[in-house]
Amino acid sequence: MFCLYLFQLLNNPHLDGKAVMVREDSHINFGRTLYSPHADIPYDWYSVRWTGALSSPVTGEINIGIERNNGYRLYINDEFIIDNRIKKSNGRITGE
Repeated sequence: MFCLYLFQLLNNPHLDGKAVMVREDSHINFGRTLYSPHADIPYDWYSVRWTGALSSPVTGEINIGIERNNGYRLYINDEFIIDNRIKKSNGRITGE
């Protein structure tokens, strides 16, 4: 299975405004803690959005999650799945 996701980097933590950087990613794997992903953005003041199609090789119920520090939200098919928009240490959360 091969998917492309549209990656958008924004210079605020609220996903507001125009993206500073846009690219296509084949995997969602983004690790930034002590440095900025772009020269024009402070290392601790930005947001990232991926959009694309996600398919499962199996039918039925699946678990999907995020492992990250600071805040994040997860939407699937425009349904709000995970809301963890607080600044904190690294952790893992899953939803169904």
